[in-house]
Amino acid sequence: FRDRAGKPAALVDRCPHRGVKLSLGRVQDGCIECPFHGWKLDGQGHVCHVPWNPDARLDNLAGTPLPVRELAGQLWIFTDPYEPPADEPSAHEALLRSDVRVSGFSVDWNTHWTRAMENMLDWPHVGFVHRGTIGRGIAGRTGTARMKTRIEPTEFGMRLGASVDGADMGMVLEWWRPNVMVQPLSTRPGSR
Repeated sequence: FRDRAGKPAALVDRCPHRGVKLSLGRVQDGCIECPFHGWKLDGQGHVCHVPWNPDARLDNLAGTPLPVRELAGQLWIFTDPYEPPADEPSAHEALLRSDVRVSGFSVDWNTHWTRAMENMLDWPHVGFVHRGTIGRGIAGRTGTARMKTRIEPTEFGMRLGASVDGADMGMVLEWWRPNVMVQPLSTRPGSR
């Protein structure tokens, strides 16, 4: 959520009072209001208001803030509240260009983010799950074909590619620390 100054803020999704998910609450005047008892927390996790208790010792009450940064039209949240991030987030250069429009969407997957990221970077599933799109060149070739993957460390994480029977698949995937997958689109003439 955004605090009173419009700065992005993030808290562990748990009210310090009864553990209710703060994400079920609402933002009012730059504070998140717990949906259960109406406690209000600011962007630093400080409890600003406890309904029905004007004598509450607010300085003893707090939620848990998370480091959050705004970069390239995206909010980046470091999800460990106890250790500071080792470095600042980085964004793909395409996201930083003024002539690129950034849009987003949200999909809820009932899995841990590490499993989703592993799947995004997994080459062997491409010929099956994506046989009608990016995997059409290798679909049906699994009988005796040999796939080899390659990993190139980069300053942002790694770049991954694959070949089937020695022929490059013609695309790469990039993993950007801590959990971003980028599939650069080819700009070679005649490519799709």
